[in-house]
Amino acid sequence: MERGEGRTVLYEKGCSYLGEKVFPFHPNWFVDETGEEGLTARYYNNWDLSGEPVVTRRDYMVNFNWIYAKPHADVNAECFSVAWTGKLKARSSFQGCLAIPGQDSMRLYVDGKLLIDAWNLSDGERKTEKNAGEAEGEARMADFAFEAGREYDIRLEFCNDARGARVVLGYNKGREDWNPALELVKKADAAIVCLGDNGETSGENLDRTDLILPGKQQEFLKEIAATGTPVVLVLQNGRPLALTWEEAHIPAILECWFPGEKGGRAIAEVLFGKTYPSGRLPMSFPRSVGQVPCNYNRMPGGGWRYVEMDWNPLYPFGYGLTYTNFAYSDLQVEGDGLTAEAVEKGAEVKVSFTVTNTGGRFGQETAQLYLRDMVSGTVKPRKELAGFQKIALDPGESRRVELKIGSRQMRTLNRNFEWHVEPGVFRVMVGDNSADILLTGEFEIGE
Repeated sequence: MERGEGRTVLYEKGCSYLGEKVFPFHPNWFVDETGEEGLTARYYNNWDLSGEPVVTRRDYMVNFNWIYAKPHADVNAECFSVAWTGKLKARSSFQGCLAIPGQDSMRLYVDGKLLIDAWNLSDGERKTEKNAGEAEGEARMADFAFEAGREYDIRLEFCNDARGARVVLGYNKGREDWNPALELVKKADAAIVCLGDNGETSGENLDRTDLILPGKQQEFLKEIAATGTPVVLVLQNGRPLALTWEEAHIPAILECWFPGEKGGRAIAEVLFGKTYPSGRLPMSFPRSVGQVPCNYNRMPGGGWRYVEMDWNPLYPFGYGLTYTNFAYSDLQVEGDGLTAEAVEKGAEVKVSFTVTNTGGRFGQETAQLYLRDMVSGTVKPRKELAGFQKIALDPGESRRVELKIGSRQMRTLNRNFEWHVEPGVFRVMVGDNSADILLTGEFEIGE
């Protein structure tokens, strides 16, 4: 039987990326003041909807992102407000929610009554919205019974006082309920929980104030973990996350980034053991957003700790696990005594070492070589990646790895902005990531 065969996979939706999911109304749900599809929109060059509108037009939907362009040439992008009026005609009957997600002041009237009031939030109230998920939550959503064919008078008011740029009038078919997912997890031998980012949380102009999982995802994950069922966390995200709680409480984490159209199959093959994880992180993962920028190739002379902790990341550059372990031994450095001129003409230092699979499973290891110029004419990092090699080893198998260091790895950009190899001592560091240095050596470049 192949790995994964004979297994029963059950599915239940968990939580959304940013709390309650909201779908913008399609134009055929709206009737404007002239009886056409859409809503009548009046744009004002102030924040209080006063005076005569500078633009009156029909907007087919209220689903805008004005970060790149303003609504109209006559609208003042620094200070404007909008009132949309018309009718909402329900296409089906259901119990759901009306919602106006966003960061700017908005209020929604239905049949003349104020249904959602998110106007002129104070700075203190804004600060309590820890992330965009909460901004799209309780304060901007109201339960609503939709009746098929019934027309509701609506008026939506908006002003760009927070410069959030995005405005949506939408709905969903009921508040999020992840209890069915929790009940399913309790019956399972293991839970595969897929969390992370999407186009609303990661991308151009989508900066964040925190690096924990967006929305209520961590809250959902904690409830899953509390069931006692072993959890595999599958992350599909577009930036490094602060996974301090997850590292302490989740037995296995698979980092997938945004894996593309073949990603589902690739993830399944790793989860069911058909292939072995062998990737390594191309960047450091901080323990806290306060560590950003968090990088391994720091310059000497900086601080080594914060008030609450040291500066080491949660997961360093080059980190990654597989289903076995490896040992490093017998470091040799050849080329000590080469001159700087010879290196600039193509001479190289050869570094070799042995890697052994000490576990009971096949695995692939990415052996990494780092270099430090101990004294240089201009400041250089404490360590820089100088080379790496990926090797596949059966249990108990050893292999000799050889890497070469040339002018590109040794060169220094001097004060005249010229690249040169400078004479002096270089430290060689070999390990399985930038923080776990297992072998060290030195060589000297002569004048």
